[in-house]
Amino acid sequence: MIALLRAALASAMAREIDLVQRRTYQEVTGLLLEGGVDAAWLCGYPFLQHCAALALVSVPLWRGQPLYQSYLIAGRGDPAQTLADLRDGVHAFSDPDSNSGYLVTASDLARMGATPERFFAHTLFTYGHRNVVRAVAAGLTRSGGVDGYVWEALAQVEPALTARSRVAARSEWLGFPPFCARQDRRHRDDVVAQATHNLGQMGGGRVRMGGHQEGYARPSDAHVGRPTTCVDQLLINGKGGVHHIWACNHYRTTLNATAFKRACNRRAYMVKEAMDAVAGGSRERLVDAIVVAIKQGGLFAVTIDIIQNEMGSQAHVAPPAAQQGEMNLTSMNGERRMRLAER
Repeated sequence: MIALLRAALASAMAREIDLVQRRTYQEVTGLLLEGGVDAAWLCGYPFLQHCAALALVSVPLWRGQPLYQSYLIAGRGDPAQTLADLRDGVHAFSDPDSNSGYLVTASDLARMGATPERFFAHTLFTYGHRNVVRAVAAGLTRSGGVDGYVWEALAQVEPALTARSRVAARSEWLGFPPFCARQDRRHRDDVVAQATHNLGQMGGGRVRMGGHQEGYARPSDAHVGRPTTCVDQLLINGKGGVHHIWACNHYRTTLNATAFKRACNRRAYMVKEAMDAVAGGSRERLVDAIVVAIKQGGLFAVTIDIIQNEMGSQAHVAPPAAQQGEMNLTSMNGERRMRLAER
């Protein structure tokens, strides 16, 4: 799974990356705060502890929602139905900074007027949600607290393991563990945000300046900088005035496609409204109306494609698709990226 995650992130970010693992959330959080890593997947509790120093990069979706539950699990034959039924047993926690693996159970006990030390005969930290499931399944502990999505994932990939445990109770829905970066380095991690927003979704990966086959006259390299600008994010942010679309459909191939489609449609419609307002007028009036709309945040789109697609339908001009029509030495990104997607 780690190898798959590394490969997916590297593909989406168009660079080699290192995934650093540590045993505890405290170690991971310390590494992030000290600048030892650029971003980290943390539990919600460490993020809230250090919210003044950390910035939210993205939040994964679990079954279509940025939410998950903490599962209280027990042995397969254990009759317990609630936390109260597990008094005086041995209980496994995952990590003292884990929301689902410690704090949910501790807060539930606090509402009962108890603490883990007084309620359970003995507790231990396994420092891994899978290890909690293993401890319960092997009978080393009577119960444990675990991420619900981890238990459900294990039920798919290691059914023999989860078959020896059962879910005794589920918590309320909680915010999913986030990807975070340091506040003072947040702008450097926009590419991480774009990559993680689209993990597991259909579409293409991170592209270079002029990506997705947009043409642009070759300028000097001085304005480009490093890392190179992501054109799609630039358009989402309201930058750029004329968009040249050459034989592609960004709505289905870009990162953060929903936001991109919404922004482009809104900005293109601003120009269309301006053009409609001077319909029947002179060419000069039409050009002036387009320029004013662009300055107000509109986007003038030109598409060149043999087959019309949903993005091309938003364009204002559609020349014949015999060639790209750009000047000599125009920079083009002619790559095609494919990603396997489950139904």
